[in-house]
Amino acid sequence: ASVEGEAPEAARLWKAGWNKTDKGDLNFTPRSAELVLKAYEARNNGLAWYYEHEDRIPLEKRGGAPMKGVCSAPSSVLAVRDSDEGPECWAESIAWTDEARRQIKTGERRQLSPIAAFDSETREIVEILNVSIVAEGATANGTILASAGKGMMSMDEMIQALLDALNAGDFEAAETIVQQMEAQEGGGA
Repeated sequence: ASVEGEAPEAARLWKAGWNKTDKGDLNFTPRSAELVLKAYEARNNGLAWYYEHEDRIPLEKRGGAPMKGVCSAPSSVLAVRDSDEGPECWAESIAWTDEARRQIKTGERRQLSPIAAFDSETREIVEILNVSIVAEGATANGTILASAGKGMMSMDEMIQALLDALNAGDFEAAETIVQQMEAQEGGGA
């Protein structure tokens, strides 16, 4: 369950349907769900996470990068979850490093940013290559990982975190999330 100030065990990478990004809109469809899982299973590797997309920079040119080639989570499991709008793409069982947990908790890296291959004609996502934790992602209304401050998680994210906590039988976390929801609702955030 995702609790305020804590790195989540699972996080949504792409919502069902169109996802608005700074680099063009991408569509996560039932076909995407099938192709993404097929590509993930064919690779037979955990989905790795990085810091600020440093993995896309040649190692010798990473001088100013914050973590110089270090993973923020060496592995996670790619999954598809059903929603009322259709399938969504998720990372589950995220194996965060201690440093990544710290950066998420403090808000240094508060969003996630997935790298996806897509069909250039339909803009459908066909493969998830990896994910980075970033200060600010390119996806509009992207997933907020955690917040040490009040009001950074959206109500939809808190509802999902509450459902995750209840499904896991973690009633203490569920109570904390309900308190956060009440505080945010009353605070006009």
